[in-house]
Amino acid sequence: MTRLWWKAICTGDPTYTLPSILAPGPLPIELSINVSGGYIESIWRHTQSSRSDFTLTGTFDTYERGDLLNDHRKTGSLDFRHHYQLNERQELVWGGTYRYTDGESKGSNWLSLVPPNQTENIFSVFVQDEIAAIQDKLYVTVGSKFENNTYSGFAAMPTARVLYQLNRRQSVWAAVSHAVRSPTETDTSLRLNVGATTLPDGTLAAISALGNPNIKDEGLTAYEAGFRDRKSVV
Repeated sequence: MTRLWWKAICTGDPTYTLPSILAPGPLPIELSINVSGGYIESIWRHTQSSRSDFTLTGTFDTYERGDLLNDHRKTGSLDFRHHYQLNERQELVWGGTYRYTDGESKGSNWLSLVPPNQTENIFSVFVQDEIAAIQDKLYVTVGSKFENNTYSGFAAMPTARVLYQLNRRQSVWAAVSHAVRSPTETDTSLRLNVGATTLPDGTLAAISALGNPNIKDEGLTAYEAGFRDRKSVV
């Protein structure tokens, strides 16, 4: 299956204001933004047997925005997922993803990326094992995602989940997982000019806020528990 779309739009905000390097205060900017982009996706699903099937997905998208960053970006990705029924009590799902992004940003007097042209590579693999510890009663799911990205390197995101079926309608569950938000180019490379000052020798210097190229991942460990009650059983 293959899907393809393309879109081009123009938006404007006449009340937009920005700090100026030269003026003493913010300046009103009548900014119309031209946005265009396209996307193509191809999916191949294959059933090897009653116990095994896989899906391979390839995508490519591109967009261009005429905003303050004035950036043009192209992204390609390849995703593979394999489902395998080990036995009547155990299901295994594993896979991997590769994503490549190439970005070019012309920037503006207010906002820019340093450097303006950047590429990003993300590799990730995951595995998940669902086990019926007690058939039709107790289910245990364990797994993890492992990712390596351009900005912060390697990260592991494990998860574990337990579900106990009280009866046909009701169940209780608990889970613990670790999630990671990886840095983006706006975290590491953004430059925002918020004003200006005059140096003792008369030189005009910009006052800028800069991204942190050494920023680390943001991590979250989540604990969850719940009760589920279905009002009807088919």
